[in-house]
Amino acid sequence: CRLCEDFGKNNLLTKHNCSIFCRTVNLRIITGEPTPIYRQIIQGVRSAVASGVLVPGDQIPAVRELAESNTINPNTVVKAYTELVREGIIVGRPGSGYFVREHRESILSVEERQKRLDLALQALIADTAFLGFAPAEIQKRLQELQSEIEKRKQQKEPKKS
Repeated sequence: CRLCEDFGKNNLLTKHNCSIFCRTVNLRIITGEPTPIYRQIIQGVRSAVASGVLVPGDQIPAVRELAESNTINPNTVVKAYTELVREGIIVGRPGSGYFVREHRESILSVEERQKRLDLALQALIADTAFLGFAPAEIQKRLQELQSEIEKRKQQKEPKKS
């Protein structure tokens, strides 16, 4: 459809295609989960940026659009976006909206980044052990996913003349 074409070509976001954005970045907001809704939004946007689904300059939905399309309080979206701005992942442009930051340098210290990596890996190990996966299976799947992410990023990168 035209909305999907516009989203793919220009990364335009309107009330009509906010749901396309949520599907494209795999943003699943589940009420009643132990993870607060604002954290779910943060994790979804972080993951989309890290995997190359969202690239620098891409617009993300306005607060009201995301809140209405997911039937959540706008203050929850503001809280998530404020954290994403603080982390240097997105930037707000008055009158234009929120965009993935162009030159994203980590504003987190090396120690804080290492701490977050350790927490994420501990959670991964606990979850996969619970599911009965062997370490070799986990390593193989991690390598496959990393390759997929790298391919996706290369496809999104503008071609140099």
